[in-house]
Amino acid sequence: MHIASERLFNICARSSGFAPGASISDRRLYNLTIVDLSGPLTRKFAVQVFHDRVRELLQEGAWRFAINLDYLPDMGSSGFCALAAVYTWLERTGGQIKLFAASEQVRCTLHRLRFGKVFEIFEDEEAALRALSPPRSRKNGVALRRLKKGHGSRGAV
Repeated sequence: MHIASERLFNICARSSGFAPGASISDRRLYNLTIVDLSGPLTRKFAVQVFHDRVRELLQEGAWRFAINLDYLPDMGSSGFCALAAVYTWLERTGGQIKLFAASEQVRCTLHRLRFGKVFEIFEDEEAALRALSPPRSRKNGVALRRLKKGHGSRGAV
């Protein structure tokens, strides 16, 4: 796989007091963005960093996401809300999101919350990337332009 860029954002537990060991990294594979989450996504600070990073990626033009849940042992209610907000944001702008490699605990919770009807959850990265359809025109260019200018929209991340 050719990886065009990679960035790592560590959530510093010592300075914030939240979510020790959590980190978020992203990498680009051609025109796809893979976001790797690790550590618990249970505290508000970790969720806010996730929100902020996805927002930055959207402003940079990313709109097809595969979210790696392989190293995410636990996800709190705010983490599930963050996923729902990202889904809504991407849906409004014509983007796509796929989840992959969720632990049994996270997968069960996703299904219990009926997120399995909203998100496609794949066993591995390759399957998730294959499922992301080829580029298509965005449904709502106005929403994306507003996002790039820094204006939020209702339900924004």
